[in-house]
Amino acid sequence: MLKTYLSLLMALIVCFPMSASRDELPASVEDALELLDKTLENSDLYYSAKESRIDSLMKLVPVRRGVQLMLLYEEVCDEYKSYDTDSLLKYCQLAWDEARNCGDRLTEEQISLLWIETLPIKGVTVEAVHALDSMKRKGISEENRVAFYRAANDLYLMMSLNFSQPVSKDKYMALRTLYADSLASAVDPSTPAGQFYRARASALHGQDTEVVGLLSEVVETVPMSDHLFARASSMLGSYYRKIPERRDEAIYYKALAAVSDVLCGVREETALHAVAQMLYEQGDIDRSYRYISHSLNNAVLSGSAIRAMQATDGLPIISGAFRERDQRKLDIMTWLLVALVIAMGVIVGSLLFIRREVKTLNALKQKSYEANLLKDTFISQFLNLCSIYMEKLEEFSRIAGRKITAGQVEDLYALIKSGKMLEEQKLLFIEIFDNAFTRIYPTFVDEVNLLLQKDKRVVLPEGVKLNTELRILAFMRLGLDDSAQIARFMGLSLNTIYTYRNKLKSKALNRETFEDSVVKIGLS
Repeated sequence: MLKTYLSLLMALIVCFPMSASRDELPASVEDALELLDKTLENSDLYYSAKESRIDSLMKLVPVRRGVQLMLLYEEVCDEYKSYDTDSLLKYCQLAWDEARNCGDRLTEEQISLLWIETLPIKGVTVEAVHALDSMKRKGISEENRVAFYRAANDLYLMMSLNFSQPVSKDKYMALRTLYADSLASAVDPSTPAGQFYRARASALHGQDTEVVGLLSEVVETVPMSDHLFARASSMLGSYYRKIPERRDEAIYYKALAAVSDVLCGVREETALHAVAQMLYEQGDIDRSYRYISHSLNNAVLSGSAIRAMQATDGLPIISGAFRERDQRKLDIMTWLLVALVIAMGVIVGSLLFIRREVKTLNALKQKSYEANLLKDTFISQFLNLCSIYMEKLEEFSRIAGRKITAGQVEDLYALIKSGKMLEEQKLLFIEIFDNAFTRIYPTFVDEVNLLLQKDKRVVLPEGVKLNTELRILAFMRLGLDDSAQIARFMGLSLNTIYTYRNKLKSKALNRETFEDSVVKIGLS
């Protein structure tokens, strides 16, 4: 019971703003669609409220008898109208049985007419026509004449819309017009219902101006929570739908009708389906798909075969468009992915290139560092050699000074002539040169051997860094190619230097390029 009260309270809370602002209809098509979106989001509240009302009525069935039970079943039928066709037909039968048991002919006729009005929604038209003809032959009470015209008009309206053969369609259209005129004449024209039925009759006679005026007045007068508002607004939307340049008005009034259907708890509706189709034609696929799905779900739940068929007509087209749009999105995503992969490839390639350049730069830095180290080594060894020669020169000057002072000129001359000091300086120079050169070019000997024939390669005794042949090549590597200069540095004759150079060329793998290759040692 508490759940029922809560559902009713929630429905009233949601419905109240609609009723309170009833005279302030949405100002634009987009406002109407936004209102429809919000209403559909809360549709379960309205349907729950209707279910709660039905549950409350059904709990009274066991305690009602006779006329009270008949009236109770009528209330149940009224709740199930346009909501659940199967349940409506079931309770129509129960209400009809109670009316017959009570001898209430008027109620019996009313229920029969409601039953006839409902059968075409299930797709049962032949039985409805037979029942209508039977009641017509028996005669209709004056009190139920409006209900008879309404049932007959709705029956032949449904049949004229669902029969495609011209003969049958024209026949049912004529009967529909006949009963529409009768209904319009029977209802008080000053009431909203009378204006609505007059509009329906006028539409069949092509009186468009009168139709628009009457329907507009109904829409402006009746609250949205009244199902008559939905019927009038939907019909007004159908009128504008026939005029291409008035498509916005068509969507506007059909959207308001769909809102009213939800507020009234109606599942057996057509307005929402029409809005979905028109929005699809305008390219609003998302809303169209959402509305058509909601409409189809309502048609199935209502048990209306006709409405379900109408709702499914546009679903394949809209679903196809939805799939097509999704495919386009997938294609775009695929191209974006390809572009991303290409971009990633470019980035990776750039990173590899940068990495290679960094390695090259580091190698250049290392070579620069090594070159600076070689320069420092050269300078250090040169200064060291100069220092040694200065010391030796000072030592020789002291010895020469002592010998001259002591009158030992002959001894000084003998010392100079013996060449002992020069030989010592030569050996010292060679030792310093060998140490400095092999330190700067530690792989020099191995690289020279690679230029020589295998059986002619140089093998040095342990502890010896360079021999005379290698020392000549070392001077050449340092850029001293003049044999005369090499001979002076090494203290050898010019012919000896030529002999060594020719001998080395004869050992080379390539005599013509041997000396050039020696000069390039250590450059790479």
